[in-house]
Amino acid sequence: MREGTAETTISGWLQRGAIREDDLTLSGCVTGSLFGLVHGHGLGECDPRDGKPEIDRVLNHFFDPETRRGLNGFPVSGIAAPTWATGSTDAFNSPNTPNGVRQNHFTVMDARHAMYHALSGKKIADIESTEENRKAWWATTFRALGDVLHLVQDMAQPQHTKNEGHPGSIFENYINKRAEGEPAYRLDGREIPLASLPLEGGTIVRFNRYSDFWSTAQRDSLTGGQGLADYAHRNFFTEGNNLGQKLSGNYYQFPSRDTTHYAKEEFEDEALDKPGVKVGMLNPVLPLTVSQTNIDVPNMRVRPTRILAV
Repeated sequence: MREGTAETTISGWLQRGAIREDDLTLSGCVTGSLFGLVHGHGLGECDPRDGKPEIDRVLNHFFDPETRRGLNGFPVSGIAAPTWATGSTDAFNSPNTPNGVRQNHFTVMDARHAMYHALSGKKIADIESTEENRKAWWATTFRALGDVLHLVQDMAQPQHTKNEGHPGSIFENYINKRAEGEPAYRLDGREIPLASLPLEGGTIVRFNRYSDFWSTAQRDSLTGGQGLADYAHRNFFTEGNNLGQKLSGNYYQFPSRDTTHYAKEEFEDEALDKPGVKVGMLNPVLPLTVSQTNIDVPNMRVRPTRILAV
């Protein structure tokens, strides 16, 4: 939890939910570490906070918009993150049908339920609406929202959208260094400086459906999906789906692994490196077929965002 944050404030409960969503049982921690499926934990560090978790929450932090499934493989699998987060039987096809046997009780549905009782003062079954209980319902509301925010944020890590269990990654190392305010990070033995990024401005993302924050691909197609999982899935390579790797096994069509689809360029970009230092980039020119796009023009060529060539 951020230093100086009181645990019983709104910010404190949000942070608690975001932290506790990474809970692992002892057995889940050991199994995950042995098979390289989750972040490395010491035996005494399986629970990121305190208490004794009864759920391996991290296994439900994945969503592949191409297959519309969560983590799927030996020796473990999980519920798709949007469904786990909303508390429904299916976040996309039956979003308003509660999963009556769900293990996760810090979901969108739980947040809404707790907020209703906190606001209305109506009792829950035989639980009276005392001041203490209404405060507890407010705490549950924001604790649950913290868990849900974690599950949306995880979609910005591309491995969470490509069915790749991972005990850390190059991308996460880079993000962690930025979050910690470090001036550089290391990659393949090289120290790469981190220039500041312009984070001001931007547009607030708004959707009418909770599931849309994860993916709209079922409605808008994989290439047109507007959710965070859609964006990360089609625009980022990962350790298991990387440029130049053989097109076999767990293969995804986006982004293309074919090195002939990219031209290398060098240019100066102060947002990525120091002034005067040239940055190597791969400028993709990908041939798309009619089956890969909503536009009825065969072999259309598009120019996606440049990819940093390290």
